[in-house]
Amino acid sequence: MAVDPVIAELLRGFFNQDPQAAAHNIFGPMMGRNNNYGEWLRGNVGNWFNQYKGQLDQNPEMQLIDYFKTINPMQMFQSLAPRQRGENPAAFSPGVKYLDGGRF
Repeated sequence: MAVDPVIAELLRGFFNQDPQAAAHNIFGPMMGRNNNYGEWLRGNVGNWFNQYKGQLDQNPEMQLIDYFKTINPMQMFQSLAPRQRGENPAAFSPGVKYLDGGRF
């Protein structure tokens, strides 16, 4: 089903003014999740918007929603260290116990 070009242009203008709306349009259900990935996505929208504004010097015709489409958030999230992703692998491993003094 084709979208009316007038409506499409209105949406593009709306998304260019509201980074949260543009992010929800592109990343949708992933942002609404109440987990580490969803929190990380919501926390990075502002950073990506600032990066987009920085890119406008080289490409003034770029639309925010088009810039967001170039971002691969899952790859970025997976490249973080486990602690940066909100994981605590040590919580599932027992502590190390040492025997005092004796030899076997």
